[in-house]
Amino acid sequence: STGRGRTSPAPCVSERVRCMAGPGYVNISSATTTVVKSGQGLLNALVINTVVASAITIYDNTSAAGQKIATLAASAPAGTYKYEVKFSTGLTILTAGASDLTVSFS
Repeated sequence: STGRGRTSPAPCVSERVRCMAGPGYVNISSATTTVVKSGQGLLNALVINTVVASAITIYDNTSAAGQKIATLAASAPAGTYKYEVKFSTGLTILTAGASDLTVSFS
């Protein structure tokens, strides 16, 4: 199953600072293709909560095809993988096996 969460929108601090919603997250706990976000955004980090048995592939798309952002190998150690990269079409995560990971994005 997947869980989705969002924080409250960030307040504007001045006219020169663009207001954006705060970061969101998605927890992925099964072998699945998850469209995390459609459209433009920022992939902040991927947190592997437990070692996974298969590869994790991250796409700049609304499907598990096209422009790859990254691939984490099977048995990647638990930990936080910071990306801080923009995506333009969407953010999709493909988990080929059972997993427990959290995607942070905005």
